[in-house]
Amino acid sequence: MSSGSGGSHGSVEHLSVFCGTSSPTELAAQTGKKAGEATGTTTPEQLLREQCLNQAPDFARSSLQFAVDLHESLRRDGGCAVRNVLFSPFVLSSALLALYNGAQGRTADQIARAARLGYEPRSVSSCLAVWHAELFPTWPDSHRRNFEMRQDACLVYDKGLQISDGYKQWLSRWCRIEAEDFANDPTDGVVFPTRMTAWIGALTSFSCKAPEDAAFWSEVDRTTSLFLLSILFIKGKWRHVFNVTRGYFNETPKKSKVVRMMSQTGHFRTAESEELGASAVELPYRESSKTMVILLPSKAQSLRELEGKLTAGHILSCLDGLQDRGLVSVSVPMFRVSDVIDLKEALPAMGVKDAFRPDANFMTLCDSPVAPKVSFARHVAVFHARERSTSRMPKYTGAQGAPGTSSPARRSTDDETEALDDEAKFTVDRPFMFFVINSEPKAVLLYGSIRKIFAWK
Repeated sequence: MSSGSGGSHGSVEHLSVFCGTSSPTELAAQTGKKAGEATGTTTPEQLLREQCLNQAPDFARSSLQFAVDLHESLRRDGGCAVRNVLFSPFVLSSALLALYNGAQGRTADQIARAARLGYEPRSVSSCLAVWHAELFPTWPDSHRRNFEMRQDACLVYDKGLQISDGYKQWLSRWCRIEAEDFANDPTDGVVFPTRMTAWIGALTSFSCKAPEDAAFWSEVDRTTSLFLLSILFIKGKWRHVFNVTRGYFNETPKKSKVVRMMSQTGHFRTAESEELGASAVELPYRESSKTMVILLPSKAQSLRELEGKLTAGHILSCLDGLQDRGLVSVSVPMFRVSDVIDLKEALPAMGVKDAFRPDANFMTLCDSPVAPKVSFARHVAVFHARERSTSRMPKYTGAQGAPGTSSPARRSTDDETEALDDEAKFTVDRPFMFFVINSEPKAVLLYGSIRKIFAWK
């Protein structure tokens, strides 16, 4: 769909998507099949799910390209040259589609271009609820022991606004939508931020400290119109247990630190990317649909140079090239990372400017005479990569062998027959990138760039 066509991105085009009265059969018809085909042993819900799973790769590609664009925007700003970066392409693309479906005219055009709408918005809008239900199951499934993932997306609007019923019913299928009396708040923006800070802390195991700073909420006051917040926290158990050793991580060519390393020898899928000048390794979780892929620049180039070469096509080509090439000795640092993306700063640099201005056109979202603007938009992401050691690790004093040279994990009987000379080595001892990927539905859950290692003592 072209993103440059005047007011065609308005309520007429999108109203049927979130009319609030669509049954699963009607939604299935919107995604490409006639309602009459949803008969026999296949229910309308099953048919819709199947069609949405088929459409997920298109949304994943667009969200990955958006992620590359966002990362480049952050790089131009200069801040991410010295810090870790983390965000969820899937969650952020969902939020952008929510804004797009509520916008018209130039506001919608700007969002469409930034979101890289490489798909039909109507059918994808029908699938968002399906994907979110598959990816982020409710309690108790969301707290599975093998893979813990906590997610929240919320749109909070001032009570003085009249949000259209159709939009509200569509959005509420996968996103919280609430009213808050910002204009008449007697505490002048104190109680609401306090409540939200506690909620963010609960979802992220209090791993992200930024919301505890009053400056984080400085834009929440009596003039707040639309408040958009998304959160994603991920930690999981690896499919195969790693040995915990100690090793060096070279933050810069002149600065190294001793860190805990997760080490194991086994059949990991790997790939080489000539376009990116990088190698990749896939670390599977016990949750069979989830994997972490690490993208490590060659020793001849820096992470900054790798980031400058990134495109969605190059990343996807590298991921497609992952395969088992035999035994690999893998060493990866244990780390935790959290980040907050201020979309009011990042999106205008990507062309989304009107959404945050008084002349924003959100007339599809709102039935009020005066359309609202986005007053606050933040994204919080937290990720933990660790392996619990069976005993307390001794401090590295230099008297032991060099860090990272401990015996690798014991191989299976079949592996023991293979020659040691055939082992490849994949040692993550310098800044790198990583992705957390879901296989069905296809989704890039996390996109990270790591320059410094922060871990557990």
